[in-house]
Amino acid sequence: MTKKPQPPADVKSRTWAEAFGALIRDRRISHGAFRLFHLLRDHQNPKTGVCFPGRRSQSKALGSSNHRLAIRTRELIAAGWLQVQYKGRGQVCRYTLLDGEGRPWTKASTELRSPVRGGSEK
Repeated sequence: MTKKPQPPADVKSRTWAEAFGALIRDRRISHGAFRLFHLLRDHQNPKTGVCFPGRRSQSKALGSSNHRLAIRTRELIAAGWLQVQYKGRGQVCRYTLLDGEGRPWTKASTELRSPVRGGSEK
């Protein structure tokens, strides 16, 4: 079995469809982590790609405990779909969604090429 070639480092980002397809097929993350990723994406700043939802709102939206949210967050970090910055004492300051290859996944960069959301080709 041959290894799938990796894209060159100078590639800007995956298309929306490629990144979303890779996220769906990634068996390292649970269904709950998949749902958390999309919840964070709904709270994402379209220009910076940064998300600021609080744990309470995440917990309420997903029907999960703080412990479960922490597990799902670690899954996404380990799989390369999320970067988290902390402000102290373990409190999350901000989330940055990644494309699974360590590059930021912003709404602005992906919606322009999104066939599902009706983005335009420019």
